[in-house]
Amino acid sequence: MIQHTKPESVIDELHRIRREIADKFDGDVDAIAKDAAERLARSGRATWTPRVEKKADQLPIDVVRPADASTPARR
Repeated sequence: MIQHTKPESVIDELHRIRREIADKFDGDVDAIAKDAAERLARSGRATWTPRVEKKADQLPIDVVRPADASTPARR
């Protein structure tokens, strides 16, 4: 009699793949990201990059001076 094993759920498969990738790079997130970027570049696939426009009110808080000059800027 042939026993059928329960198919791997999508979540289980994702966890398995994540573990394989982490093991391949000894858990080094920077190495994982670099490898992913290199594979994406080699693939030739188009990617979406958002256009970022900085406005004065979007600058980091430590760059913006408070209205009251006697109060130091937060960092």
